[in-house]
Amino acid sequence: MAKFLKILFLGLLSLWIAIILVIIGGNHYKNTSAYWNVAPWLIMVSIPVCVITLVFSFINARENFLSLFKNDPNIEIPNGVKSWSWGAFLLNWIWAIGNRTWIGLLVLIPYIGFAMAIILGIKGREWAWKNTQWESVEHFNHVQKRWSFWGVLLIVISIVMGFLGAIVIPAYQNHALHAKQVEIK
Repeated sequence: MAKFLKILFLGLLSLWIAIILVIIGGNHYKNTSAYWNVAPWLIMVSIPVCVITLVFSFINARENFLSLFKNDPNIEIPNGVKSWSWGAFLLNWIWAIGNRTWIGLLVLIPYIGFAMAIILGIKGREWAWKNTQWESVEHFNHVQKRWSFWGVLLIVISIVMGFLGAIVIPAYQNHALHAKQVEIK
């Protein structure tokens, strides 16, 4: 339990420092608007750092960190494994953690992320096969199809919600404007 608390403390250290700096700065600058335009970004920048630090800390605590990045070139890729992975492409960093393909966390880096998502789509299934013990090719394909299903489902839901927002928000604004005009009369 002490080791877990130590990992948690160190992983969240950058967030705690950012919050303390924001509080101290807020007291020092007397809550000026210029300060509060910048201060939340300090916390927002520290959050991905915390996530990455926590992920790697838990990985390191569980087993030798360097062995996670060593792909054994002698592992043979069976037929049925090599193909495009919608799950890796659409759910990229979540898929990478779930399939122990840690290089996939590069999608969290701006400008590199989209290229890495495409690379995960192309090579992700091979990397997942090499990085995790699977019962069989059928089991592997079943798991990867579930990742693809959830990735596509989340994208479809996001698109539907976007269209609904594009329709509902202007309609509500028109309704509110009409209500104000009626109220004025």
